[in-house]
Amino acid sequence: NFKYLPVVTFPDREPTWRGLTGWVQDDICHGTYEKQTGWKLTPENFHALLCGNPAMIKAGIEALTKRNFKLGKSKDPGATIYIEEYW
Repeated sequence: NFKYLPVVTFPDREPTWRGLTGWVQDDICHGTYEKQTGWKLTPENFHALLCGNPAMIKAGIEALTKRNFKLGKSKDPGATIYIEEYW
């Protein structure tokens, strides 16, 4: 019951990449992860690690909190969004 769904924003920079591409926040809103897994995008079914551009992380947090996900650290009870910013 575990699926890892990495997304590359700029596939032209990773010519061998064959996975999901685009903007994470758009994939959240368009149901991409639900289509990929067959699971409803809820905190009961998913945890999200947003890693990378701070603007993407902010947008991803906004999209996920609308679905009742909670930002926190890995040891925080109830946390379902984790972040790692770099640029």
